[in-house]
Amino acid sequence: MKIYRRIDDQKAVARVLTAQGKAHLNISNYSQAVEALTQSARLLEAVGDSAGLADNFNITGLGYTVQQQYQQAIGYYEKAAQSNIRLGRKDQAVVNYGNIVDAYAAQKQYDRAMLYGRKALQLSRGIDNGRSETLMFFYLGYVYEKKQDFGNSLAYYQKALAGFQRLKDEFWIAGTNMNLGNVYRKQNNPVLANQHTLTALRLAKSIHKADLVQEVYSSLYQNYVALKDYKQAFNHLEKYTALKDSLLNREKSLQVADLQGAFDLERKQNQIGQLLQKSQLQQAEIKQQQQARNTSFGAAGLLVLVLGVLFSRYRLKQKANRLLEAKQAEINLKNELLERLLGQKSELLEEKEWLLKEIHHRVKNNLQVILSLLNSQAAQLQDPGALSALKESQSRVQTVALIHQFLYQSHNLSRLDASNYVQTLVEYLHETLSPGGWIGFEVDVEPLKLDMDQALPMGLILNELVTNAIKYAFPTGQTGNIRVALCQTTEAELLLEISDNGIGLPEGFRPAAHTSLGLSLVHGLARQLRGRVTFRSEGGCHVSLYVPLPIGARLATPVLSMTI
Repeated sequence: MKIYRRIDDQKAVARVLTAQGKAHLNISNYSQAVEALTQSARLLEAVGDSAGLADNFNITGLGYTVQQQYQQAIGYYEKAAQSNIRLGRKDQAVVNYGNIVDAYAAQKQYDRAMLYGRKALQLSRGIDNGRSETLMFFYLGYVYEKKQDFGNSLAYYQKALAGFQRLKDEFWIAGTNMNLGNVYRKQNNPVLANQHTLTALRLAKSIHKADLVQEVYSSLYQNYVALKDYKQAFNHLEKYTALKDSLLNREKSLQVADLQGAFDLERKQNQIGQLLQKSQLQQAEIKQQQQARNTSFGAAGLLVLVLGVLFSRYRLKQKANRLLEAKQAEINLKNELLERLLGQKSELLEEKEWLLKEIHHRVKNNLQVILSLLNSQAAQLQDPGALSALKESQSRVQTVALIHQFLYQSHNLSRLDASNYVQTLVEYLHETLSPGGWIGFEVDVEPLKLDMDQALPMGLILNELVTNAIKYAFPTGQTGNIRVALCQTTEAELLLEISDNGIGLPEGFRPAAHTSLGLSLVHGLARQLRGRVTFRSEGGCHVSLYVPLPIGARLATPVLSMTI
């Protein structure tokens, strides 16, 4: 550019400034891009380069679009379109109108977007073998898709697909098939959507367009979720994430190469300037020597020394500035990469949470189906012993179902609120096994969070012990109370206690030697929790379960105390 300025080629200087502005936009240096493009526009207008000015306006509009300043962008696109129409460059004017359609669609001003789309469609007829017209069919299909007018969207996409097939443009054929698949999915037709999307994937791979393959993997992931084929959904999500990381690394490499190329160009220009400056200095020195033959050699030597020192300092300063610019560019690249990685992590965590909730919901629904089957079976039984065993099985299944219900309804999918869970389970057992209301319940639970591995066995133990108390502590309709307590006894231990004021344990009762299913479950689950169970009979039966306290079990909520 310095050479063009030396020879006073203002048109060439303006074109170089436009190219520099576009390069700055590609690496997100918006302030430098605006400065270069503004200087370029002034020069292009001064030299009367209308075509170059139209290109400058379009690039400036793209810069404002990237920064989401859509009104400024639309103003520049309008100026570019009008200039291109005056110059007879209809194909470029269609591109400008297409950019206006994108800008209005991004602001959800779909009617304005369609107005310019129709303008572009009218302008595109009869030029460049129908390519511009086909592109506008695609743009209008995109606008109708965003407007959720899927009927018109499909009609325009089908026209675009036919046009691109006639032009044998495999890139746009693949992109149009992908968008058709997205529209069919939104119309709840995932089977037809998948047919178009798989066609898009085959074409994108054949033309080696990795960025398009990445978008197609994302669409396939959404299709398979709609088809409830979660294995295929996860498979294409992994492919999408891996390709996204690969493209990100390639993009960073290209940006670094662009920066290196710009750095090398600037360095060569500086070297040319320095050589020219050095040549001029040498010529001036020769002329001075010719004019001042009688000047002292000492003064001439001193002058050369001063010039050398100044030149050396200038070179050192230039080198330091280039190093600082390179370091700053590297820092900016790393910051942008970190922001993208954090965004990806957040998206993956949200998808994982959604899938876990779906799993807990489905498990809970399946357990409810089992409960319904047990209820149906109970209605057919007449044997009291069989009915009692069936009710005990129902309460055990309900115990597990409640855990999955609480997990998918909560924000924390790994830990269960013990107070709400114990309260709900005791209420269920009270309504199911003591419908007459002759037994009262007292629940006293400290604010604790239990993980799945502890909540499930503790819930089953609580179910067995409360069921035994209701069945055996108060014979022949005797009234009484059952107390359920869950608290922290030490920094590393929990205590679950179930007590009643009934008839107590039989004399000579040995829990470890008892072979009933309920007590066998209690002892087996206690071993699973690495805990211990104690039984004592003082004014009723008192059963205590001591288990290790899980990390992070404490909650900052009040203690739940409830009486039924």
